Amino acid sequence: MRRQKFKNKKFESISFIHIVILILLWSALFWLDWKLIILGIIIYYIQLIFFGNCLLTKIEFKEKEREMTMYAFLLEKAGFNFQRKTIKFLADYIFPYIILFIAIIWQIALKNKVIFSFWLK
Repeated sequence: MRRQKFKNKKFESISFIHIVILILLWSALFWLDWKLIILGIIIYYIQLIFFGNCLLTKIEFKEKEREMTMYAFLLEKAGFNFQRKTIKFLADYIFPYIILFIAIIWQIALKNKVIFSFWLK
């Protein structure tokens, strides 16, 4: 199977950065204090309020209205069919809290240490 080309080098670079950030976000529950994860969720929502979308997504897809997410892009590239609206809902209201919930279990209930901890204990 031949790999499809991205639109251009800038798109490819931003997409790579976006994917790395998503991997860091999903792994954050193991290395970032759950209180900092809450702060990250708040910053994400502020970004949505002020810019209408994730900044990287806006740069990548040049959308006026928020339809595309990086999750949708990756799933479409993998050949899955779904409604982008559903993926957007999951990305905004479900995924952040899954990460937070697992982080709280991992860090508080299971008493695992993280690399970056909140400075106020």
